[in-house]
Amino acid sequence: MGLLLATQTACSSSELHAPDQHDIVVTGSLRSGTLLMPKTALYVTDMSRPGHTLEEATDLTGHFRLRLPPGTYKLHSAPVSSCPVDNTFIIPSGSPPVRLRIVASALTFTHCPPSRTEIVSATLPGRSIPKTALSIRGFLVPSPEEKGSLFLIPQASGGPVQEVVLGKDGSFLWTPPGPGSFTVQAALPGFCPVFQSFQIQKDARFLILSVHLLGKNGKCLPAKASVYSGAFALPPMPK
Repeated sequence: MGLLLATQTACSSSELHAPDQHDIVVTGSLRSGTLLMPKTALYVTDMSRPGHTLEEATDLTGHFRLRLPPGTYKLHSAPVSSCPVDNTFIIPSGSPPVRLRIVASALTFTHCPPSRTEIVSATLPGRSIPKTALSIRGFLVPSPEEKGSLFLIPQASGGPVQEVVLGKDGSFLWTPPGPGSFTVQAALPGFCPVFQSFQIQKDARFLILSVHLLGKNGKCLPAKASVYSGAFALPPMPK
């Protein structure tokens, strides 16, 4: 969970690029538990351009305002007397303004729970941003660190089973035959078996599969499938 800011500050600036009409307004707050954290540095890295990091600070009330182009971003911070913040969020093209709630866990001597970044307004799961083709970008969390396969099965009778390639980083692309109910199945080394049903609407754009590592005693928890059409934050990565 260590925070390595030294590798990112060389290209840090007050903005990631020149202002653009397609930029999305991102506002939010930084908290440690329920306490707002004023005058605290935030580092936002554009994952499509490693090394390009925006450095911003919360104001006297613990709030901030950014303008970001659509993309995938890593968010880092080191609030005083709190565990480090290390989260990822995604803003798709055409997203409405996004509001974030960043929550850092209280610092303890023995354990630092992961921080979390929540999308508290924009598009809610399964709603709004129109698009012309049904194409799903997916993420399996935590990443498997080796390639694998997912099997997507329509619940309607007679539909074809689709196999999609799962990258080492947990990402995948899927073109469903259309809106409807599906079941995802997978057997990945070191993970509990994946068998989860979910619903795809016509405006769906992202599918997040939260899975669990296989316990030493063989105990397993069910996977969770979340479908989004707008901005969202990836679940915290286990350390």
